[in-house]
Amino acid sequence: MPKYCQGELLQPVPDQPMDFFENRFHSHGFRLIAGIDEVGRGPLAGPVVAAAVILPIAALREQFWDSKKLRPEKRESLYERIQQVALSIGTGVIEAQEIDRINIGEATQKAMAMAVH
Repeated sequence: MPKYCQGELLQPVPDQPMDFFENRFHSHGFRLIAGIDEVGRGPLAGPVVAAAVILPIAALREQFWDSKKLRPEKRESLYERIQQVALSIGTGVIEAQEIDRINIGEATQKAMAMAVH
């Protein structure tokens, strides 16, 4: 059964490197940690799409932190590599009609939950 992180492990810690939480979780016995990102919060008529990816420890770690800051050609080459090495990949999509019904914040959370499960 999956072990979920909650409580003090998730408390904000200012001015820490991007891998601070990943290292913290590993030190508390978590072995598989999913990175989650979303796209589509800005468009007025499009879906919100989220992805959750579990990579082997340290795989591709230094190559990206924020996919939105990558050049398109780098993003494309990382996509190929992630497909090759990922232990797990999940996606969640919430269409515009549902976003209008539940709001963008709820839609984003729902897409992320779908990606993880």
